[in-house]
Amino acid sequence: MVATTFNLKTQTYTSARPPIHLPTNSSLSLTSFLFQNSSSSPHSLAFIDFDSDETLTFCQLKLQVSKLAHSLLHLNIHTNNVILIVAPNSIHFPVCFLTIVALSAANSSFNSHPHPTATTATTTTAVTTTEFSSRVSNAQLATNLAESTHSTSPRLQFFI
Repeated sequence: MVATTFNLKTQTYTSARPPIHLPTNSSLSLTSFLFQNSSSSPHSLAFIDFDSDETLTFCQLKLQVSKLAHSLLHLNIHTNNVILIVAPNSIHFPVCFLTIVALSAANSSFNSHPHPTATTATTTTAVTTTEFSSRVSNAQLATNLAESTHSTSPRLQFFI
């Protein structure tokens, strides 16, 4: 494990690892940054789901994000939409999150413990699983199922 140091004066931790240089291009999105160098190692693992043993390589992740973004664009999801994610941790959560970011829509996640149901007045779409679909309270959201047929983890549904 890499040691960290705490500076009492500045109240900050410093890693012993070398600094990471982040891009200065303000028009570069998170997904563009993530995928800009993925072509050099497309078969490297991007995500591993411990519970289901599912994995996604950078190539698979990029393909899934692209396919989901294309589908959501056909559903007229755009920059001004707020997408609520009501789902347990799974390998599909980052795919949904990165897709929302790629579309420049706003992401809103939901902790199911304090409130049994959730949507906000600004939510236009909810992404959830069958298990949590009853927690999406806005009756005006129509159901549009978008599931992976090869996944063993919870299936995701879109409520538009």
